[in-house]
Amino acid sequence: MRTPPGVDTQPVPPDTLERRSNRGFWVIAGALALAGVAIAIGTIVSRPEPPSASAQTNLRVAVDAARIVEEEQGSLAEADAGELQVVELTLDFVPGDEASTRPTQISVDARSDRWLGVALGADGRCAFLGVVATGEAELSGLGPAERNRPCTAESYATLADPTGA
Repeated sequence: MRTPPGVDTQPVPPDTLERRSNRGFWVIAGALALAGVAIAIGTIVSRPEPPSASAQTNLRVAVDAARIVEEEQGSLAEADAGELQVVELTLDFVPGDEASTRPTQISVDARSDRWLGVALGADGRCAFLGVVATGEAELSGLGPAERNRPCTAESYATLADPTGA
């Protein structure tokens, strides 16, 4: 094979080649990696717990206590504030006509066919959880933060009645 004119076919010694720097690549790659880590940390740190999450968790604990009372005494009507206070010591229970003033205080409306608990969330909304006697049906949610609706089980009884009555 013929060599075109003006082309040198002799190998160039390695010490005479200009070496290109890849410093720019590493600067950009490092900056992108650092930005990714900062975004991930910022997302994790600034993601707050939902304001009513503790109230909802406490209502689940209260429902478990109400089910224990129902099993032991035969009726959800027995799972009133006084009885629940004996069964579950980590929460405070008040009758259904008294307002919950914090996530660890549950306003209770206990009837033979259903049980309803309401707790004031940290965001000012009332979380509620209702269950039907000897069944698995549940209704839960967050009530609006209305000034004229107290955070009592009595005021949410018609809104959150799982029996539909």
